[in-house]
Amino acid sequence: PNQHYLLDFSDLELFEVLKKPDNWNVEDITLSKKILVDRGFEITDEQINQLQRERYGHLKAGKKGNLQWIAFYGACIIIGVVFLHPLFLLAGAGMGLYYWRDQNTDPSGERYFTFEKNTRNIGQFIFYIGIFLTVVLFIWLFYSANSDYWIFYR
Repeated sequence: PNQHYLLDFSDLELFEVLKKPDNWNVEDITLSKKILVDRGFEITDEQINQLQRERYGHLKAGKKGNLQWIAFYGACIIIGVVFLHPLFLLAGAGMGLYYWRDQNTDPSGERYFTFEKNTRNIGQFIFYIGIFLTVVLFIWLFYSANSDYWIFYR
């Protein structure tokens, strides 16, 4: 078609369409390939597969976690300890587990970790600290329930 929106795409944008077939429909992929051929590029299936393998490799490398959010969940653990509130401890530990163990599936069906290694290590540390402090808090609350510490709350 003479008025198709893909005709306004640059060569690089058309290669991006071929690189990410899971984000586009079959018509757009086919037309992108045809437009690139009309513009003088030789496009083979092997080249398209190589572009997609590069993309999958980039996805599997994982993304870097947002340090502000990670620090916030670490602070949740500290708040949980200071205010003796297990909800904050469990929220921090839960998000640590997310940053540590979350996985995605690439378009070819292979599973990979969502976050890069450093973020996963920080998430693992937050998770174990959160779980450890939650257990310590519950043990301390259980053993101190009959002590004079709680005299003000009776």
